[in-house]
Amino acid sequence: MKRVPAVFKPLRNAILHQLINAGWAGVIGMALVMFATAFDFSGNRDRKAELAGITSQRAELAMQLRSGTQSEASPREILARFYQGFPAANNLPEILLQLDASARKQGLAPRRADYGDSAENGIELNGEARDSIRGADTRRVRISMPVKGSYSALRAWLIDALETVPTLSIEAIELQRPNIQQTELDAQVRLVVYLRGTQ
Repeated sequence: MKRVPAVFKPLRNAILHQLINAGWAGVIGMALVMFATAFDFSGNRDRKAELAGITSQRAELAMQLRSGTQSEASPREILARFYQGFPAANNLPEILLQLDASARKQGLAPRRADYGDSAENGIELNGEARDSIRGADTRRVRISMPVKGSYSALRAWLIDALETVPTLSIEAIELQRPNIQQTELDAQVRLVVYLRGTQ
């Protein structure tokens, strides 16, 4: 046990004397005062850091408001920009090759890929059909691919395909297992890809 240095003995004795004279109520009161002081110190430190972060965010947002909101785009311009981000219609052969290569990479062997496309006219904006929005001529291409392989390979292929082609969506998947002992599935996958412009 460590010995208390001689310098602190009078202080220690004075504190012990005060605690003995204070009784149980005084001891509990002192403990509560010390706890409240420690809690206030630690709690306020966190609050000060939080307040500093909020203040800097407020300053950044105010700067963004001053600099960037003068020329807001109209809903029509935003929609046109959205459609301009679609792949061009003449990229369809490349997209089909990407889907095939991605499937083969996962160990799936597509037997064929059937597709048919249709024009998407009459974009709806604010409840009215608008087909004159610049850059809004889109094509919907439905792709049907029968593949055979494990469920995990099929899932990995579809995740990869959706990441590779942002305007691709899964329309339907039909899974069949001819025999319960087989690990491979026969899958009929129907995909839809949206393209910009006409072929």
